Amino acid sequence: MSKSNFQTTLRKSLLISIGIAIAAFGIALTYKSGIGTNPMATASDGLTKVFPLNYGNANLLLNGFFLVVAFFLKREKINIGTLLMVLTMGICINFFAGLLAAETIFTQWQLVYNIIGTIITSLGISVVVLVDFGIGPYDLMTEVIIDKLKCSYRMAKIIADCSLLVVGIMMGGVFGLGTIGNVILVGVFIQLFMDVAKKSNLVQN
Repeated sequence: MSKSNFQTTLRKSLLISIGIAIAAFGIALTYKSGIGTNPMATASDGLTKVFPLNYGNANLLLNGFFLVVAFFLKREKINIGTLLMVLTMGICINFFAGLLAAETIFTQWQLVYNIIGTIITSLGISVVVLVDFGIGPYDLMTEVIIDKLKCSYRMAKIIADCSLLVVGIMMGGVFGLGTIGNVILVGVFIQLFMDVAKKSNLVQN
């Protein structure tokens, strides 16, 4: 690997790591609000009800599972960013959830914290997407569905989210107003952050 390629890889890896940390904090915040998060979080929470796992490790397990599936069905989309998300997202969520564990204000300001967490999560995800160095394992499942069903990205995303959400709810995962808000708002905020970043040249590939 040339010096230039090494520097590019290092820069992108650092940016993705920052994006993951931001997204993990947002996820931890929405999780602690107790009124629901995204389908991935609902499934992760459901795993904690079935197996002796904490939330972060459950997230790690799910991401690992999706990565294995993607390796056989969509390996060309796997990159360093994908591996970083598998290895560090759960650890970061555990860390931030631990920092927030002593907070009691969540019971009084659930919706406010959930919305703030959703915005922060969207910011982190937008960084990862803009760096373009590998997408998350769960997002790879959407790509797999597109290939198998020959449907649009929007339809594939709906199928993936609904399927994972049903599985999470069946295992006892948290589901509520925050889940609905997450599904509606995340895409809006991600697009907003991406547009701002592109216009300001804050993230360049």
